Amino acid sequence: MPPVEVFLGLLEPGSSFGKYRVVRRIGRGGMGIVYLAEDQDLGRRVALKVLDRSITSDEHFEERFRQEARIIAGLDHPNIVQIHHLERVGDDLAIDMTYVESGSLADAMAEDRLMVQDVLSLVQDVLGALSACHEAGIVHRDIKPSNILLTNDSRALVSDFGLAKLMADYHESSILNHSSSSLFVGTPRYAPPESWDDQEPAPSWDVYATGMVLYEAIACENPYTARTPFALMKQMIERPLPKLHDILPEISEALSDLVAAMLDSDPAKRPADGGAALRLLEQVPELQGADTGGSTIVRRRVQAQTFRRPSKRSARIRRKKRLQQGIIGLIAGVMLLGIMATGMALWRMRTQQETHSPNKAHTAIASGEVVTGAEPYLLFNSIDPSTHEIWPDHWLMLPGKRKGEWKVLASHYTDLWMLDASLENDMQWTFKGGFGEYTDGTAAYFRHGEVKGTGRWVTQGAEMTVSLEFHSLSDAWRGNHVLTLKRSDNGATDVEFLRKLEGEDLIQPLLYNELFVRHVPWAEPLETQFLGRTAQRVKVLPLSPSEGLITLDGRLEEPAWKTLETGTSENFGALRGQPPEIQATLRVRYDANTLYIGLETGKALSNAILTLYLMNQFAIPAPLSQRWGVQVSGNGTVTGQCIKRGQRVEWNCAWQAAERTVGDRWQAEIAVPFANVSTREAVIPGDRWRINCTISTKTDQTPLAVWGGAPVEAVEQGVILLFSEH
Repeated sequence: MPPVEVFLGLLEPGSSFGKYRVVRRIGRGGMGIVYLAEDQDLGRRVALKVLDRSITSDEHFEERFRQEARIIAGLDHPNIVQIHHLERVGDDLAIDMTYVESGSLADAMAEDRLMVQDVLSLVQDVLGALSACHEAGIVHRDIKPSNILLTNDSRALVSDFGLAKLMADYHESSILNHSSSSLFVGTPRYAPPESWDDQEPAPSWDVYATGMVLYEAIACENPYTARTPFALMKQMIERPLPKLHDILPEISEALSDLVAAMLDSDPAKRPADGGAALRLLEQVPELQGADTGGSTIVRRRVQAQTFRRPSKRSARIRRKKRLQQGIIGLIAGVMLLGIMATGMALWRMRTQQETHSPNKAHTAIASGEVVTGAEPYLLFNSIDPSTHEIWPDHWLMLPGKRKGEWKVLASHYTDLWMLDASLENDMQWTFKGGFGEYTDGTAAYFRHGEVKGTGRWVTQGAEMTVSLEFHSLSDAWRGNHVLTLKRSDNGATDVEFLRKLEGEDLIQPLLYNELFVRHVPWAEPLETQFLGRTAQRVKVLPLSPSEGLITLDGRLEEPAWKTLETGTSENFGALRGQPPEIQATLRVRYDANTLYIGLETGKALSNAILTLYLMNQFAIPAPLSQRWGVQVSGNGTVTGQCIKRGQRVEWNCAWQAAERTVGDRWQAEIAVPFANVSTREAVIPGDRWRINCTISTKTDQTPLAVWGGAPVEAVEQGVILLFSEH
């Protein structure tokens, strides 16, 4: 039986709304939900925006809205989406508008199907619409790619005129009545700096927003990457805007200068209104027939810029490959296959990947049931309904111990949310948990706090709407997110989600440098319940007086080695290596100033080589964290190297080691002075280090035993050493 669509205050396909028959839902914005509907009186298809009841319940809203709509309808401009009617059906108010079926500029940008001249032609249309709007004394206030619709004959139509003004009035009233925490209306990254200062809107606002759209459509990225309004303000003040010509030399200086003028932080230096900007745009060489690269296809670019977050738009994942890119990719793929063949054996030994890889044929258990023999999980893309931006593979849900209980981990490059989710009935969710985040990609400011909210299935098991409230315990910040979650269809597993999360520049620094240091209570469950699916964890126990000292002779005969347990969920001081056939074990202990590592295999080895890498602090970005590596060969010879910021540097390795074959077993002991790998001479219980370790022989370089992952230098995703008090 196919899933049944159930809506929270929504209209089902095929249902009636006054004289309209609903065909399907098109999207959701800040004011309401848009449907494709059929006007059954006139027999035409329209876009029907049903406004949120929380807005229309204001007794004065409808009167103001009708006044605004009459002004917009009176413009009658070919590049403005026409408002046909305002409909009141029961408690609902809806706008009947022209239906534009070719999508928006945001869709076209996401699919990489624009040339520079296409962009300029569409922006001409936008500025023409704004010119008429500004002459009538109307400021749009929310120009952005998703509000620029495209017709089949490649014209641009500007939508949502007047709605931003009404939303501003509504929120201002709400704030004065202490019923809302909203402080900004519109889309912050397209808003000019003066809009943050409570100034009256002016036509130059729309010029700025159009300049930002033009910049993003040509450069294929927004120059500001911050997620929160305060971080965005900081970037706008501190980050100089790169000129388009510097990014794309084929763009003319005239076009580059015009865009820079439209984005000037001083409104007096911008073109005064849409008409002035349009006249300047029409003079650029790209629209005069000059060969300036105007036919260049606009494509997404990944620039080497430190700490820059990837674009949130899902087009980076699902964009179309050009033929030339495909040929290059094919050649690179053939070369990669050859490289992968040599390292495949090592990758197969990754314990957690084999242990936790889920059955891809499992069915997601939307009702909270856990199926015996399966490892259900739910992985969602998150969509911001106000900007239509997609956060791919953003939200992972794993089942809890009881029916209807789930654990949620969500992350978007600079933040972590961990929530307990409860399915109250077949459709309604409640969420409660914590969050931690860096407010921008530079990790200059950290905050953490509490999260609570609700959700509801739209399509059971496939799509839900979620509303979350955030309360920072670090400062006075409060915020909220309203998201649409849609099941990810890219084939990623829960383990792949977590491995990708571990590899992000800021996520592990956020967890280990911030959350654990502040003893945030949900940090430990996050590590055990989520990261524990990809990274083994072993508790490092202190030496007790009754156990005596460890003599570094390569023999694991001391009581300190004999009392350790392996194979338990906690792994008290000992960890089995992979593959299991070699019966290899790694043991760890520590005293006031030294970490001791003992290794043993279930077979005798000659000419054994032990390779071990260790790190104890995460840098930003995480892959550039400092790590120490040693290779121990015959007679305990130790060769060391230190990698700092990706470069090998001189290091006086003070590690000591001994190894030998004892009967039918090979054993080794290593002593790591804390002072040689840390600014501290001792560890503090609760500290976490990471290690990767392999055992091979001189005659066979293929690892015989592995702890952690590959390559061995990638220790930031290796075994977690948790220093314990007992």
